[in-house]
Amino acid sequence: MKKFFKTIACLTVMAATVMSAAMAQGEQNANASSKKTEFSIHLGGAVPMSDFGDSRANRGLVAWSDKTEKAGAGTGFDAGMKLKFNIPSINGLGVILTADFFYNGPNNDVKDWINDLIDTYIYDDGFDDAEITAPKYINVPIMLGVNYDYAINEKISVWGEAGIGANIRKITMLEQYLAAGETEVISKQKYDIATTFAFQIGAGVKLMDKVSLGLHYYALGSGKVKGMASEEYIENYAGGEYEYYDGDFTLRYVNPTMFVIRLGYHF
Repeated sequence: MKKFFKTIACLTVMAATVMSAAMAQGEQNANASSKKTEFSIHLGGAVPMSDFGDSRANRGLVAWSDKTEKAGAGTGFDAGMKLKFNIPSINGLGVILTADFFYNGPNNDVKDWINDLIDTYIYDDGFDDAEITAPKYINVPIMLGVNYDYAINEKISVWGEAGIGANIRKITMLEQYLAAGETEVISKQKYDIATTFAFQIGAGVKLMDKVSLGLHYYALGSGKVKGMASEEYIENYAGGEYEYYDGDFTLRYVNPTMFVIRLGYHF
């Protein structure tokens, strides 16, 4: 997880550096009636579509646990930034560079399954304590594309865009803790980072050249679920015993596709 966030931090710094340099150059070249570059930030909701939001958790069918492509993702959020390089010869048309951060926790089906598992461990299997932390999905797509903004009047414009690029996908760790008497069992599944091809299309309106509302479809690419599973058995008594097991695993694919609605502020 630390490596993942270091990677994101480096990419963010690089994107911010490119954007800052481009904006500074744009400010030097811009005149009173036009902008060479436009920078905006965006925030909104991300609704999983197709198998990304589906699961059959009561049968264990969720992509981070079993060999299925049903990912069990719930509604999440998106935060992003966009830099548009306007093309002087075509009014409203520009090249865009975008970076987004998507977060999706488990859907209600998976949450119910986790709660049922905990109850089974305690009330049926005789454990004194049971805790399970379900994985979450983090996606960071960085894309290059085009945006066209058509002004209806001085206060309202409509726009459309499309972009392609790469997505960095992280599934957070699955953790399970069980305790019975002097015995503790700690199980973990750590998932590898996946990099996949991604694209998005979107359209919306912009008001006063400052605030925008957009609807987008994101397809962030299909990547295999791989990682390492481990289990620790601990006997907590004087001269107690400790055992540890681990092993790599490969499951099927996760294909994050989402419908996104978000607000943007344009500087």
